[in-house]
Amino acid sequence: MVGAKFEPPVFGLQHWTGWAGLWGRIWWVQHVGVLDLALKQANTIVGLDVGTGKTAAVIAEGNINSFRIIGFGECPTVGMRKGVVVNVDNVAQSIRQAVKKAEKMAGVKVLSAYTGYAGAGVVVRRKRFMLAIDGIRRGIDKSDNESMLLALKPEKALPGEKILHIMPGESEGGDTPVIGPGGIKLEAIAIAGCALDLQKLVQSVIKAGLTVKEIVFNPLVASVVLLSPLERERGVIQLTIGAGTTSVTVFKKGSVVHAIVLPVGGGYITSDLAIGLHTSLARAEEVQKNYGRVVSVAEEVSSIIEPRLSEILDLVKDAIGSFRYPGLLPGGVVLAGGVSLLPGLPALVESHLNLPVRLGVVKAGNLVQGPAYAECIGLIKYGFLKISTGGLRYA
Repeated sequence: MVGAKFEPPVFGLQHWTGWAGLWGRIWWVQHVGVLDLALKQANTIVGLDVGTGKTAAVIAEGNINSFRIIGFGECPTVGMRKGVVVNVDNVAQSIRQAVKKAEKMAGVKVLSAYTGYAGAGVVVRRKRFMLAIDGIRRGIDKSDNESMLLALKPEKALPGEKILHIMPGESEGGDTPVIGPGGIKLEAIAIAGCALDLQKLVQSVIKAGLTVKEIVFNPLVASVVLLSPLERERGVIQLTIGAGTTSVTVFKKGSVVHAIVLPVGGGYITSDLAIGLHTSLARAEEVQKNYGRVVSVAEEVSSIIEPRLSEILDLVKDAIGSFRYPGLLPGGVVLAGGVSLLPGLPALVESHLNLPVRLGVVKAGNLVQGPAYAECIGLIKYGFLKISTGGLRYA
């Protein structure tokens, strides 16, 4: 949450003088001022995406139905490798720089944030259980399943893991839960991350002067602003290629079905360009961003970029095959991440995966933009969803 400088309204307060004025000001700050600050905090959400290549902080105010971004800050990340913190001090400094820029734009002080995570240690687990409930004869719809999941005790994580989200899955009977003598047979889906990686990320945020509202799986929150409800329901693959990692997430019936985070990304392309073009990493990154606009170097750049992209997509194809998902995915593939903006990438992905592909577009309220900052905007919307739904642990 964020605070704001106390600015009392013009009526009355400036006329209070002497001891009466002093006590009047103290009362105002203790009661009216505190209430005013609480209201501002309740309507403000901060999203923090600490990626391998960049750290971005977004501040927004409003509610789930209508919000506007009032602050944005970004800086290169130092101390991250393949989506994992390797130097807490350096990452904390990167966070401070990004947050400071966002604070300056918004004119507020950031105190805590919803923080994204997509390390290579992410796993998706299923748990089938029998739930005895009253009124078993009545129809059970999806909202009832969600209510029942909230009543469950937290899923026990395996050693070295930490549960990030618990979501409703399919029942044994598909859309119709199986009702038996012992109750209703249901399935829960748990998304877990490496406990040590998560601990280091939290330490970095705290060292930057913030508290963590919640650590959230990045592809999950990005899907809220990238995918349509129909895609999430019928089946789609969200493919996010970032600087240090590539995440492959399958959605079906509104939930994550499979997910894997590969420890490869656009940083490999940048390194190859720096070597192939005999230039610095900074210049190579600039060439990569402008690839397709500079005709004189396009052919040479293409000969370096395409083989590396093909290697990444081969790994993606193998990952999708390992899911052994039997159903069709009518939504095909939706691309996200900074690397997704490379010209010709959708066609290259389509040829490798033999699935329809579209470039993701962030849609949140009146905001429409490319997929590079889907995680940040998704974290904002997730935060407002948490408030509006009373704290559900899934998007």
